Amino acid sequence: MREQVRRLIRYLKAWAALSFDDIPDSRPSSIFLTVLATEAYPDIGLALLLGVADDDALISIIRTMHGRLNRNRSVQNPATRADEDLNRMSNEAWAAFLPRLDALLDIADRAAEAADEGSAALIWSEAFSFLMPLPDVDEVELVDERTSRALMQLPEIDIIVYAGTGANRRFVSTHRNQVAGVAKECTLVFAIANPHIVPQFATVEWTVRNKGLDADAFSDLGHRTMGMRLLQSEERTRYLGTHHMDCIVRVNGQVYAARRVPVTIRDVQHHVQAPAKPSYTRLRMKRRR
Repeated sequence: MREQVRRLIRYLKAWAALSFDDIPDSRPSSIFLTVLATEAYPDIGLALLLGVADDDALISIIRTMHGRLNRNRSVQNPATRADEDLNRMSNEAWAAFLPRLDALLDIADRAAEAADEGSAALIWSEAFSFLMPLPDVDEVELVDERTSRALMQLPEIDIIVYAGTGANRRFVSTHRNQVAGVAKECTLVFAIANPHIVPQFATVEWTVRNKGLDADAFSDLGHRTMGMRLLQSEERTRYLGTHHMDCIVRVNGQVYAARRVPVTIRDVQHHVQAPAKPSYTRLRMKRRR
């Protein structure tokens, strides 16, 4: 049980780290979340005796935290005898914190109602981004229950590989939906090859998920960029191993389609040859008399 509590606390801390960049004064402290999660864990009840999955336990804790903080914002520090409120947010910061907590509860409720594990993982990724593992699939599409037809085509992802970065980079190769082998310190440009399929007001998320000893050594699990019809994303290759770029298309928060692009970085060097000069390098014109 203690190991599960620690895992759940890590998820809550990750949510706090990812969700309050624009309002840092409203970010809950680690000890604040630790105490809340520890207090809420027993509320899971008899399910603890039989074992409960992490996602179900997290849903229960989020619901308990939400109700408890809406009733009383004060959180007593159990490690001190004197009264010590761990909630040190100002009234303004607290007012900004509560909507983010409401959003987390909404995500938890929708994940609880998801039809399958894959759908739930994509919903959880709204809060936990690259920290929430996705199902082991390459493609995800939303299907209309009545017609069994996908609401949009899957995005096809073109990847252009350049050796080096910046103004000195040189073209190496192009790929579609995967990169089987690429050297370190290259630039990868990911682009949706069929942009006409992306709805006008869709949000496109590009999520890097790093794996392996190299990434672990730098505690770099990944990152995410997102924007309205953000059709392209640029990244650098840094760590050996197979990593993933997830392209997720959402409309009003609902995932319409997703493509997972595996990228394998190897200990190799790209030798870029100078392009041959085209036959039209020199243009000759005859003057008319």
